[in-house]
Amino acid sequence: MNSKIKISSAMLVAGIYFSLLFEGYVAALLILGFVLLTESAAPLRRASITAIVIAFSFSILLFLINILPDTISLITNDIIGTFVAKTLNLSSFSKIFAMLYNITAYAKRILFFVFGLISLGENYPRIGFIEKIIDKHAKPVEENT
Repeated sequence: MNSKIKISSAMLVAGIYFSLLFEGYVAALLILGFVLLTESAAPLRRASITAIVIAFSFSILLFLINILPDTISLITNDIIGTFVAKTLNLSSFSKIFAMLYNITAYAKRILFFVFGLISLGENYPRIGFIEKIIDKHAKPVEENT
């Protein structure tokens, strides 16, 4: 199936995944905007939204993993440490979260690469909880088609 600019819909969705692979959120959002404004094919619209929701889900997860050690350090060393006059060494704790962050970021890159390749075959990947989010919040997108 071709889009209105004579590029296959698979190429558009793969373009979103591959731009997200390299942290190209602006490019991915521009492609999504184009798809939502000009394309009427429901599978293309849904696959494009799915890619962006996956990207934002990973961004939120990475943010939480990154901020948690700082929050714990702030509470234990700055707030409690002020009253107890003793600071805790949380370097091993921070290393665990750094490792978790790196593993999650690596998984995100692998996932976007694999999903980009799958999308080139016009098989749009689906993830259960992401689909539930889209069903709940993007119903008008499906109904317009």
